[in-house]
Amino acid sequence: SATNMRTSQQRLSFFQSEILALARKCDTFAAQHPAQTIFHQARVVDLWALFPCFCVNPVDVSESFPQLAQTLVRAVGDTRYPQLVTNICGGLKTLASGISERGNEMENGERDMKTMAQLSPKILPPLFKLVETLQGTTD
Repeated sequence: SATNMRTSQQRLSFFQSEILALARKCDTFAAQHPAQTIFHQARVVDLWALFPCFCVNPVDVSESFPQLAQTLVRAVGDTRYPQLVTNICGGLKTLASGISERGNEMENGERDMKTMAQLSPKILPPLFKLVETLQGTTD
């Protein structure tokens, strides 16, 4: 169906090169125009809200996720945008669940699982640290 075709052609590389490039421009503009900071920071968050959509059956996990993972780790630690954590975690859950469910059924299934397994030790510690920090503020 058209829906399946559309969701099966997601590219993490497009999110990285196009969507995040636009988010960076909005962030830069926010820093340069203090009177419009809130507006442009909201656009950054809106653009990042697209991340989970790109995590539904992407066709380029093993090629694009290693570079994107570094960006995700930096974004999780960006104190100016705490709202990004929810979108990033949602996207990672969607990505991991999809790869796990499809496993060897998909063309690059085994390779994608290996990529996620290799990158998990780099992605998870910053998330755990964030959780510890948040727990420390609520005690």
